[in-house]
Amino acid sequence: MELLLGNPAKLRAYAISRWEPVYAKKITTTTEIHLEGKLKEYVFNFEFSRFGWKSIDEVLDDHRKTGFWTQRFGGLLPPPPPGSVPLQFMPIESRYVRHILDAYEERAGKPFSDHLGLASHPDLVGDLHLHRERFFDAEMFAHTYRDQTEPGTVESFQSEIHDSVRPVLLKNHNDGVERLSESMQQAGVTQPASILAQQAKVRVRQGVCHQLANNDRLHWKTKK
Repeated sequence: MELLLGNPAKLRAYAISRWEPVYAKKITTTTEIHLEGKLKEYVFNFEFSRFGWKSIDEVLDDHRKTGFWTQRFGGLLPPPPPGSVPLQFMPIESRYVRHILDAYEERAGKPFSDHLGLASHPDLVGDLHLHRERFFDAEMFAHTYRDQTEPGTVESFQSEIHDSVRPVLLKNHNDGVERLSESMQQAGVTQPASILAQQAKVRVRQGVCHQLANNDRLHWKTKK
């Protein structure tokens, strides 16, 4: 059959030769469908090159990219590619970056209207870049697995990170930077009961906190 699928002319001849003795009687249970008239014209003109075949490895690779893979085979997800941090700050970053700047304001004792105000604080510039790396790793992680797992799997993973970090926010902290740092530590050691946990590196779990902050589910400011 592989030889037929790889040769459109032979496949057409094979189908036509078996139509009357085999297919005509099996297409329906109520009548015979003979190869004649418009049907014959359609079959003779049909592009049999549309048909092909794949190895079992290729079929499994294709299936691995669907949301049914984990349900059927219980995991074995491929690792996600690393995130890429753009040079320019993106609109999608506005909310979680604002929450980080609020924490920096408490540590520095002065306001920062945006990330450009950190120029005189190189330590905070470097710290913010690390948080951006975490965020974009988490974004790539979510993008990779959202279509490869059942609906809600990524969101459930994020909620487990939230539930783990939430008690940290209820503690007393000297300032927002300390609160943020302890939250990152907690997220880093969290082991969610999720099919995604095996592929979630520390930086991804920490980056999920910034995804949650983007939706105001987490924040770092200690003073109102």
